[in-house]
Amino acid sequence: MDYYNSYVIHPFLAEIYKELKDPIMLETINTRLKRQSEFLERLISADGTFPLFGRSMVYRTAIFHALVYTCYNNILPDSLTYSQVRCSLTEVIKKMFINENNFDEHGFLQIGFMSHQPELADSYSNKGSLYFALLVFMPLGLNDEHQFWTEEEKEWTQVKAWNGNRIIRDQNMK
Repeated sequence: MDYYNSYVIHPFLAEIYKELKDPIMLETINTRLKRQSEFLERLISADGTFPLFGRSMVYRTAIFHALVYTCYNNILPDSLTYSQVRCSLTEVIKKMFINENNFDEHGFLQIGFMSHQPELADSYSNKGSLYFALLVFMPLGLNDEHQFWTEEEKEWTQVKAWNGNRIIRDQNMK
């Protein structure tokens, strides 16, 4: 269990099958992307934190690549709204990038998660690979009329749940 399905596997498989013009495989991949997006949205706590596991914590918010990919490509699952994704990721971004400990004296990201923590890196991690975190900003490419920007603010799953509000029951893929 780690975030590689979100970092690279599902979003890049979708891009490959788009290029191959294989609608059957693309539909399968998109179904998996949507389910991955549901998991990712549910992992964002009410305070904008999320669980850390897997090898590539130094990629920070790249964890949410599949979620922002579904927004950007207008394939967000029906169980989610663009607004709840925007609001939840805004909390994550504020938590992650307003933290000055993430940056060195020149303003560049440091290897780590919430500060300079080189012990979290793999041998292939470098200062450049940290910028994989910028994938979370993919929705900035959506026009200002897109639902991602125009929908009224909504609580995301963990906020609803911890406030005792109605949430959609999680279920398996059919």
